[in-house]
Amino acid sequence: MSSDEVPTVGCGPLGDGRYVFRFGSAEFDAARNELRVGGCPVKLEPRPRAVLALLLRHAGEVVTKAELLDQVWGQLEISEQVVPNAVAKLRRALGASEGARIVTVARFGYRFDGPVERIATGRRMGTRLALSAGQAVPGHPSWRLERQLGAGASEVWLARHGRTSEPRVFKFCSDGEQLSVLKREVTILRLLEQSLGQREDFVRLLGWNLADEPFFLELEYGGQDLLAWAEHGEHLRELTLEDRLDLFLRIADAVAAAHEIGVLHKDLKPRNVLIGHRPGARPSVKIADFGSSHLLDPQRLEAFDITRMGMTVASAGSDSNEMGTPLYLAPELFSHAPPTVRSDLYALGVMLYQLVVGSLRRPLATDWKRDVDDPLLREDIAASTAGQPERRLGSVVELTERLRARQRRAEERLERDRQQQRAAAAERALERARIRRPWLVTAAAALLAGTAASLMLLVNARQSEQAAVQERARAAAINRFLIDDILASGMLRDQAYEKDLTMREVLQRAAQQLEKRFVGEPATESSIALTLAGAFLALGQYEAAETLYRRAVDCAVVAFGPHDPQTVRAQYRLSQVLSNQAHYQEAGEVLKRADTSAAGLSDLHVAIDAADARSTYHFQQLQIEPALAAFQRLETLLRESGNDDAWRAFNVANGIAQCLLRLGRHADAEARLTAMLADPRFDSASIGSRAGLIKVNLGRAIRAQGRSAEALDLIQVGYREMEQARGPDDYLVITALGVLGQAYNEIGDASRALEVYEDVYQRMARRFGADNERTLAQLGNLGITQHQLGRVAAAIDSLSRAESSLSARYGDANAMTQTIRYFLALAYGDSDTPQRGLPLVDTIDPAALQAATAGVGMGAKLDALRGKLLLLSGRERDGRTMLQEAIHAMEQAGVDADTIAEYRALLDRNAH
Repeated sequence: MSSDEVPTVGCGPLGDGRYVFRFGSAEFDAARNELRVGGCPVKLEPRPRAVLALLLRHAGEVVTKAELLDQVWGQLEISEQVVPNAVAKLRRALGASEGARIVTVARFGYRFDGPVERIATGRRMGTRLALSAGQAVPGHPSWRLERQLGAGASEVWLARHGRTSEPRVFKFCSDGEQLSVLKREVTILRLLEQSLGQREDFVRLLGWNLADEPFFLELEYGGQDLLAWAEHGEHLRELTLEDRLDLFLRIADAVAAAHEIGVLHKDLKPRNVLIGHRPGARPSVKIADFGSSHLLDPQRLEAFDITRMGMTVASAGSDSNEMGTPLYLAPELFSHAPPTVRSDLYALGVMLYQLVVGSLRRPLATDWKRDVDDPLLREDIAASTAGQPERRLGSVVELTERLRARQRRAEERLERDRQQQRAAAAERALERARIRRPWLVTAAAALLAGTAASLMLLVNARQSEQAAVQERARAAAINRFLIDDILASGMLRDQAYEKDLTMREVLQRAAQQLEKRFVGEPATESSIALTLAGAFLALGQYEAAETLYRRAVDCAVVAFGPHDPQTVRAQYRLSQVLSNQAHYQEAGEVLKRADTSAAGLSDLHVAIDAADARSTYHFQQLQIEPALAAFQRLETLLRESGNDDAWRAFNVANGIAQCLLRLGRHADAEARLTAMLADPRFDSASIGSRAGLIKVNLGRAIRAQGRSAEALDLIQVGYREMEQARGPDDYLVITALGVLGQAYNEIGDASRALEVYEDVYQRMARRFGADNERTLAQLGNLGITQHQLGRVAAAIDSLSRAESSLSARYGDANAMTQTIRYFLALAYGDSDTPQRGLPLVDTIDPAALQAATAGVGMGAKLDALRGKLLLLSGRERDGRTMLQEAIHAMEQAGVDADTIAEYRALLDRNAH
């Protein structure tokens, strides 16, 4: 084909010569391919002329660039730029006034605007099969062809019975490639009927001829296609919004039923939905044209003894995405991704938008939300047509459930708005109460957030409408307790008490009232206990949180049973707070029970709490690889849920960064923490003092890469922000102070570091007790700094006490035990009894050491220490060999030059 030739598609838009189109001062005769403007003939090249024919045939409708390329330029390998060039020539030929009717729709294609008069010229739709009106249907002499309905891969004709006038549709084709499409449609329609019965919302297959030409399917007549019906007599515009949604729901229900048995339609659009219209009755709906369909599970055919016609491996893999109509094709299909339930859902989402706005020709443009007044419908359309398939709803059923629950959702949204107003009033009451320490706002925010969360936590778990009504009433009682009886009550008003209450006192008063207030109401008590526990957790009051989480679990078991989502979520949260207190054995047992109870649940919120609990359980034990996997899964689940809670997003992102630090992936940790610092969700207005924690952790990542001075500045700033906001005895503040001590060590200011670590140890002992794992870890840090200052005896004393207590309480395998043991062995290496360090290094796991210290090349450093101890204990040959190998390994791992030089000097001093 030469570049000037235009392909002719038998019955397609370019071969359709039945009409003369008149618009304004112009006239286009499709039969003669003649254009006149102002009565004068206008010369126009073949391809711009073909573009005009296609635009006129679809006047008012967007014709995509892909459709223009396919139908005007055919299979030629050309640049997409030919389309705008042809349109420019066409506009010039039409002149300024008429050329302005061709509107560019950004990123989609073009649309011909304005009224167009279409005058039939008597030519019939093209046919390659020599079929004509009045002719008997081949092989069915009782049926006469009445008119052609459409053409493409096959020719579709309406026929009537000679005696009864019953209408019927015949779909003909003549060649092998088109025959495979008919075979596929027979296979799918038979599967639909045998799996689902004779549903009224699918076109019924009445017979077929796949043996002799012309091949055909015999189908029931379902009425006009939706587009034609909508525009005939303004049918669509006459419907109310509720009636249009009802129409859509019946379309979507049919598609959902097909998905249920593994059938994807792949070409959903208004022209493939048939509408039967009877006066006084609501329109009937039938889904048609399954010739492009895809079967997710071909094995289903065997259960019904259906031959896989048109469903061979080759054809199943090649039933191309291009069969769909571009306006309704999901974006991923343009990049040849395989079709999924979500790609059909996308097409339905576009149709939902068009039905809501009352125009089946309107594309889903970037500003489509302006056309939809109802915020819930905007949410539903957006959730169905998201550009990335993983961000869409999971199924068509989810969409229909949301639409059918519009009234309830609207009521719940109104209730949430009321709750937010009440919460805002409570916050003003808190402000008037003049709670002295700004960090207490954190716990207040957690408590207020519980007022909204309590509603969703309860309602999401219930199924029946009656249960939902009960849950909403219960949620209202919960919120009254949280807001009226606690936050906005006399206990927070200035005049009620001589002194201002701390938030901890407020929560304690609430917890004391809980059991008395809700006697015999375990469901309500469970929900409030969960909320109060979360507020205690925000304050670092782990024991109080644990008590309330246990109460929440017990009440949920009574109210809902052991396998209910609320019970399971309470168990996961209990496991989490136990992990935070280093009660790992019980935390693991509770986690296992929750996993068992959650088996079979498909609740996204349960999955989120499970990942959250598991990340804490592993991280607190410094099991960093599984902790990182749990944090990453949690991040994915939160994204799928649409949860935009800045606090939770921060905790997850920070957890991932901490894991990267401890795995020695310092550059990755720096990149993530830098992104967090720039993220507006994580500024101090959103997450309070934890914005300072980002700076502290970023300092750690930078320090580990040798940029000590830069790290020290960041850590100092972050620590000051945290201490000012949270107070000196807050756990995160104490931890940040410990990081500051490490930074002083890095720059060689060991004396300053020693002062810091003594302060950190005293604060931890006051906060958690002398035997707590966190306190013992800081005692170890103190010993490390004493060692660096040359106070070896004091260092061995501090490290020995920390190591023996950790080992006795948490076992030899505990990562912190292993770490303190390493530094104790280091101290013995500089003492008069280096041999006492050898049994210690033999029990240290390099992976646990790496996870606990987040240092560089800790395995190689451990080998170097072992070599040093062997050398100093008299086993000189073994010691030198191990030291030489370890020095090489440290160089490969990027260990700091000072450490390597120290071990090399030891080798040189002991050389023979």
